Amino acid sequence: MTPEAPLRAPAPFHKTLCLAVPYIEIKGCIEVNSHNAAFIKNAPLFYIIGQHSARAALARAEGPAVERLELEVQVGPRAAERLLKQISLIDEETPEGKAFLLKLREILETEDKNAPVSSKSSSSSRISSSSSSSSSSLSSSRMTE
Repeated sequence: MTPEAPLRAPAPFHKTLCLAVPYIEIKGCIEVNSHNAAFIKNAPLFYIIGQHSARAALARAEGPAVERLELEVQVGPRAAERLLKQISLIDEETPEGKAFLLKLREILETEDKNAPVSSKSSSSSRISSSSSSSSSSLSSSRMTE
């Protein structure tokens, strides 16, 4: 950059997203503001330097009051599989919210199909190696008797 060229500051980033969830009668908004120093140099460090803020707000939407709201987070390589099992149990118990659960099941099954094959094959190879070692120890114990 030449010394005569003035530094040009980028426009600040401002984004607001609001969503109402009619099934549980809640509405929420997320607001993000960011003004970074990337105009000095196009490097990751300069994107971090600056003023950044995020704000989330939840409010009750129009309709009956929410008596109870539960949130459960499933993480890990087998999280989708566990959630699919729970959805199957809920399907049998209660008919309400069926459309939501069907959509969730569709998303999770698609995600499960796209999971890397290496994790599935490594678990099956562990099972086969443990069964072969147990069968070899069984045959050696028969020979000593």
